[in-house]
Amino acid sequence: MTFVTLPARRRPSSAHLRKPHLVTGLPASRRGVKGLAWVLAAVVLGLVGWIVVLGLSLPSSASTREWRLVWIGFDVGELAALLVTLWAIYRSRQIAIPAALITGTLFICDAWFDVVLSWGTSGWWLSVVSAAFVELPLAAVLWLSARSLVHALINSNLAPLGANGRPARLRDLDLFPADPLTELDERRDGRADWHVVVSRGVPHARHARQA
Repeated sequence: MTFVTLPARRRPSSAHLRKPHLVTGLPASRRGVKGLAWVLAAVVLGLVGWIVVLGLSLPSSASTREWRLVWIGFDVGELAALLVTLWAIYRSRQIAIPAALITGTLFICDAWFDVVLSWGTSGWWLSVVSAAFVELPLAAVLWLSARSLVHALINSNLAPLGANGRPARLRDLDLFPADPLTELDERRDGRADWHVVVSRGVPHARHARQA
């Protein structure tokens, strides 16, 4: 087990740390996350079966109505997501993180449907070029920006470090901190140094009371 000690960080007491829901809501949140994990596991199994059914039953080609409405509606959704992301970044709001992830996902879907649905037509190459140089790069920029924003928020609050002294990776960080009551009290009173405990390669933010 390796201990990486960071300089003490003094924080003024904030009224929002005293709100009861920040303390009493954490155990319920943990239970909710575990329940969500079981629900998602069931959805994964159901989706695997549904993919098999579609692969065996769907025809290779089909005609559809309201084609124009489908694509105009999808592009309007992309535009709305972009506007929300732009506003959130301009106003420095944390909603920029999920907005960027959603917008990037929409661009990935746009590229996929453009390329696949134009397969075998004269516009296929245009779809490929558009996906390679427009939709996919934009999605990458949005996803990487969201990742950077998450790291910036973590570093500004807990500054967790990995064993190599670099910022910890998101997939190694706990969804909920350990001993939330103690950590909230110590942060509120400003009586703690910040430590990162690395156990089995996984960093955990911890405090150590000053003597």
